Amino acid sequence: MICGLLAAGGSDFWYGKLGESVFDRYSAIHVLAAAWLCIVISYFVRKQWDVLTLLVVAIFAWEIFESVVIANLGVERIGGGETLRNRFLGDTLCDLGGYVTYLAAAKTTQRWARRAVEAAAEATERGSV
Repeated sequence: MICGLLAAGGSDFWYGKLGESVFDRYSAIHVLAAAWLCIVISYFVRKQWDVLTLLVVAIFAWEIFESVVIANLGVERIGGGETLRNRFLGDTLCDLGGYVTYLAAAKTTQRWARRAVEAAAEATERGSV
């Protein structure tokens, strides 16, 4: 099954010309932007489901802005625009990758903070006994 997915659509299906394949040269930017957007959102919202919901809303708003405003500015020549494959499969996978990166970083930070507090409490107990 995996081999069939990898071979689907020829050589340009997964990575190829801008906007015509699943992943393009802006895919890494989608991952990083989603991770940083989650960090900013989590400053205001604590529940992870709320962070994910606001991320999805922001992603759809960005895609609409990208389609309407940026495409009409003519900043970059895009041959035929983004395909549905790139917009809804590739960009979504990259944004989910950014969210998973954010979750991993948040859990690691929580673990470090918890260990630091435990170590400080343990040091205080040893010093006062």
